[in-house]
Amino acid sequence: RVIVRCGRSRFVIHGSPKSEYPVIPEFNKTAAFTVPSAELADMIRRTIFAASSDETRYVLNGVFWAASGGNLELVATDGRRLALVKRAVVAKDKEFRAIIPTKILGELSRLLGSEEEAGKDVQVAVTENQVAFQTAETTMLSRLVEGSFPNYEQVVPSKRDISLVFDTKALMTITKQAALCGVDRGGSVKFALRKGGLHVSASSQTLSFEDELAVDYKGAEFAIAFNPQYVLEGLKAMGTDKVRLSLTTPVNPALLEPEGGPEGYKYVVMPMRA
Repeated sequence: RVIVRCGRSRFVIHGSPKSEYPVIPEFNKTAAFTVPSAELADMIRRTIFAASSDETRYVLNGVFWAASGGNLELVATDGRRLALVKRAVVAKDKEFRAIIPTKILGELSRLLGSEEEAGKDVQVAVTENQVAFQTAETTMLSRLVEGSFPNYEQVVPSKRDISLVFDTKALMTITKQAALCGVDRGGSVKFALRKGGLHVSASSQTLSFEDELAVDYKGAEFAIAFNPQYVLEGLKAMGTDKVRLSLTTPVNPALLEPEGGPEGYKYVVMPMRA
């Protein structure tokens, strides 16, 4: 027990035997690989927001990690959008697949973003049922999420019938303006392609919006609708001045990719009924 006195006040704190404290596993250095902290923090930032917060879908409450052929791939989805990033940051003989809880990845991202960790490396060790992250000053451990992650590869569009490049900030601005029409309550933003332009519109019972962005499009008219928040979050994760939007049909997923930046990032968003 611990006794705390202050003047005439006296507190007694009753603890538990130290033998009852869980044994903290040692960091498994033989299973570990090293990643620059800035690189890993960026990979987490580009994916974690797309994970599900619905606790009944616990498999989607984590970010899927897969290492093979020298690449590390992080994937997150909530069933309505998907974020995927791939980087060549592991040895070619390193192979594993694991679902890591978003909670520890959020804490890790904040740690790696601190001044103390800037420019340093982080060691990652994935074993059968747990993951550990170790920096110069901190070790973090977590159990893995049990279950099978969905087959995300079949969700990423392989066809690009329509593929257009936009200024990222301009597309974000026009989507934000459309989102002001109360579409946060389940409505949608409509993207309509016409010759020479992308017409963006949204409406509610009390407000409507429409505007247009110039784009080199010469095909037939094409319309598709999205949850604007999903579009904005994907655009924010691009990290480039230009973004490529690829479409197939009004009912198939759309694909957003950075244009002119490092390859390896894909953001897939499902359309809504207009």
